[in-house]
Amino acid sequence: MKLSFDETVYPMKKSARRKSTIRSPRISGPWVIRVVQHQKHLLALITLAVLNFGSPIAYSAETLKVCYVPWFGPDKEFGPDYEMAINFAKSNGYTTSFIQITYDQSFELESDTANETKLFRSGKCDLYSMALTLTPARKKVTEMIALYPGRSFVVVRKGTKDRSTLNDLKGTKTVVVKGTSYEQILENANQTFSSKDKIKIQTTIEGGNLPKLLSNEVDFIVMDSALAFSAIFKHSKELRLGFPVGKIEQLGWAVSKKNSRLANEIRSYFDSQKTLGDSEISGVFKKYFGLTYAQYERTLYSISK
Repeated sequence: MKLSFDETVYPMKKSARRKSTIRSPRISGPWVIRVVQHQKHLLALITLAVLNFGSPIAYSAETLKVCYVPWFGPDKEFGPDYEMAINFAKSNGYTTSFIQITYDQSFELESDTANETKLFRSGKCDLYSMALTLTPARKKVTEMIALYPGRSFVVVRKGTKDRSTLNDLKGTKTVVVKGTSYEQILENANQTFSSKDKIKIQTTIEGGNLPKLLSNEVDFIVMDSALAFSAIFKHSKELRLGFPVGKIEQLGWAVSKKNSRLANEIRSYFDSQKTLGDSEISGVFKKYFGLTYAQYERTLYSISK
């Protein structure tokens, strides 16, 4: 490549004693074509960036940051939502970084007027991959994606006193994860009981409540249908369903409100998987519940009538 310089003279004001000389490069030879092409490509990229300024992004980095809560406490089984997040990411060409959090962290806000959770705002998480109840309060600060139906159930040990209504829980002991919809269900029940009949509620932030039921430390626990079906599938000799509480609600994942593209990708992936008996999702459901997705849904609705 031959590189030479032109002297371009720019006149200054009359009061100036001398002229200023600026040298600009002149490129000649075959490399000039490549330089021009490169400049055009750069200009196109800048134009595209300007046109897309302010558009929502799908994730905060090349790697999708998936925040999760293990089903049965720290360092225990991760659960179906964890595995479905892996399948979703692979299907959509993402690499993943999994970050373990607690339930009470997931919806923490900077202030009472904040419209985004701390973890999404800070960029620590791109996705909450856990069975979250789609409540109005959560919808205000995240974009929630309904993935499968759920209903809370009381789970008890076999051979214990029959418990078929909330009144049968008077004076009993339980443990619940703080800040969950399960805690709210039990607190609402306690408001209708006299002081001597109130349920003794122990709270935890890490989960891991099933072993306490199996070891007779508590009389019952409340779990969403996914957790309950899984627990009974694996401990069919020790546990049974008591009764459903509340109504059937949608469970799902959450992303930042700024990540609508990611939310739509998740919806599209699940919609394409739900009706297939041999889909990736049904494979995960069979592993944890002994049921395909469609069988899980039918079972839930049949026992909720």
